Amino acid sequence: MFVVVALLAIHDGQRAAFEQFETIAVRVMRRHGLVLERAITLDDGRELHVIRVPSEDAFDAYRADPELAAALPLRDASVSATEIARGQDASYLPPSS
Repeated sequence: MFVVVALLAIHDGQRAAFEQFETIAVRVMRRHGLVLERAITLDDGRELHVIRVPSEDAFDAYRADPELAAALPLRDASVSATEIARGQDASYLPPSS
């Protein structure tokens, strides 16, 4: 299990397209066992997502899902930049359920 943290910059005026894409992405995540634990809209309009991923196979299956692929034009129209980091929960935190 690992965690993905994504920082997404959204094009001005494209919040609705972004939210439409994210609704699809979350549905696809659930299909493959991924969990969007937090989605935070930052003061500057970017979004920070914390996603729990059960395995590399699940992550690969999510990224290859045809429904997600079909929604990529929405993402391309609404997201101007993405930063991704992967990691693990810090050892001093209790396990999440």
